[in-house]
Amino acid sequence: MSEAVPATRSRGSHPWRLAGAGGLEETLVFERRLFDAEGRPLAPDRETVDFAGAGLIPAVRLALAGNVLLGRLSPGDVRAVADELRAAGDGVRDLGGLLEVLGVAARLALDDPMNGVLTGPLQRALAGEGTSLLAALAHVCARPDPRDVLVYVDVFVRFRRGLVALALRLARELPPFPPGVLDGSVEVFAWFRETGARDVDVDVDGRTESVPLPAGLPEPVANAAAGAVAELLASLRRDAERLAHPRRDFSGVARDVGRELLDGLAGLLLNGLSLARAPRPEQIEARLVPAGGLPTRARHARSVSIAGAPFADALGRFFAVPSTPLTLPRTGRIVVVRRTGGCPFAVAGWSEATPHG
Repeated sequence: MSEAVPATRSRGSHPWRLAGAGGLEETLVFERRLFDAEGRPLAPDRETVDFAGAGLIPAVRLALAGNVLLGRLSPGDVRAVADELRAAGDGVRDLGGLLEVLGVAARLALDDPMNGVLTGPLQRALAGEGTSLLAALAHVCARPDPRDVLVYVDVFVRFRRGLVALALRLARELPPFPPGVLDGSVEVFAWFRETGARDVDVDVDGRTESVPLPAGLPEPVANAAAGAVAELLASLRRDAERLAHPRRDFSGVARDVGRELLDGLAGLLLNGLSLARAPRPEQIEARLVPAGGLPTRARHARSVSIAGAPFADALGRFFAVPSTPLTLPRTGRIVVVRRTGGCPFAVAGWSEATPHG
């Protein structure tokens, strides 16, 4: 089925950013770049959220803003939360106070096991294995500098962008899978980890970490890939030390990040069978559509096309977007909280820019 090209598009998996003076003011301004169907830049899209009278301390305001930067809430959703807080009339001094005002369902809706693509290893490095999103944010919100909340969010945004860009680059340098592994006799992801990769030692701020990276790359490309992963890991370690969660744990994170990269490459190579080669980011289009008859409880899924052709996943998977509606108890407004995704590839290129999306 052909898909209409969105008239207005945003770029990348995390299009919103905070404009202004670091997010410490009561009025937050979210901004994203918009483009027309041919990729020509349009005027930036700006959404303003006024927290005056909502009684939120800066760190908790930034925790709400961070959910927009991660794609979990829209600016309009955060505006609805600000209205709910004004209706409550009570000052909120910490994250727990925010959840109390938003009602008993808020914790379930806003928490997240952080087990999507990349989020598991990153969450372990920053806050320890098994730590939920809200528990990690509660620690960061209690730190002296409210802007540490944005440091926490930036880790996930930066890693997802960096690793997806690297995967799309490396996939164009790798040969296709041999026919013998595509007949269903082997599990291709495990096969690629075992036979298509090699351990590479990288320097992460003076510590040597072993990272599995794809074998068979041209030497300059292999060296550049190792350097890119090393820099991402070094920045992650520095951020983990700055945030200083008592359960932070870097052990095994480098290897897990390498495995995420390998699995992403394996998926690209599999789907390259019908695409001739891995796509460039600007060739990817994504739209949020009803999940319909797909075997998922998610209300929506991402419909993806590449270079104008519907994306046919070689494994028959789909890009589910789990979400939880949250009804605010005083105003009756409903906000929709999206969960961490299982596939960043679907939103690596262009995404349809819906109002307040």
